[in-house]
Amino acid sequence: MQLNKETIQYLIEKEKTSVIEVDGIKYNQKHDNSLKTMDLVHYLETKPEPIHTKTLTGIKDFISTRSVTTPMPDMTDILVHIESYNKISVWSGEHPIFHKRDLLLTSGHEDVFNLKEDYYDFETFLIKVSTMFKESEDKKTLLLSIGTVKDGVVKTFSDDGLSQTVSAKVGLEMASEKKVPTIVDLKPFVTFNEIDQPTRKFIVRAKSGGEKPSFALFNADGGAWKLEAIANIKRWLESELPENTLIIA
Repeated sequence: MQLNKETIQYLIEKEKTSVIEVDGIKYNQKHDNSLKTMDLVHYLETKPEPIHTKTLTGIKDFISTRSVTTPMPDMTDILVHIESYNKISVWSGEHPIFHKRDLLLTSGHEDVFNLKEDYYDFETFLIKVSTMFKESEDKKTLLLSIGTVKDGVVKTFSDDGLSQTVSAKVGLEMASEKKVPTIVDLKPFVTFNEIDQPTRKFIVRAKSGGEKPSFALFNADGGAWKLEAIANIKRWLESELPENTLIIA
């Protein structure tokens, strides 16, 4: 290498360059550029830990009253990401130097719906339907149809091959056959309480066994309810958050 003026200047500049690692990423930093070492230290020390909530109201309160302290003003441009029917994350704006976002808040609905696609004994099925679904006409009809079950005899109508009947108590002594609905529209508690629970179609089945028949609910909507829940969440956030808030789903 020829030791001329340009080479000497290059060596001087190279000597003034240091490597800084932030979040596993290495950066070349010159002493005379706009990004100072103290700026990096300040950013890392003031980077907020994510907050965790379980409600949509928590997101609303956080964004409406936010006071994000960072060395870069662009970090206040918040993005809300609806990841699924029960999980939302809130991110800062993109950092102008590192081109990364900070996770500010997460909100996750605690899923209490644990009705498996399997047959349950009469009492267990009755309790699960009563407690895990929002009130609706189909829920009321289903509970009424199985609430007076007398014994385990289950018959199948010949008209459609699906509708079933069970022996039901009419009075103190009498019994009659009562039809159990084949497909019902129910609203299980699966997403945030601030929004309407998505409607899901279930196939109702009963089979003989023991003193009383056992019952099962089988999903019949192919998971479309998840998209409905996400759409409901987005509508709620759009109506409750500041107008310029970026929301993606």
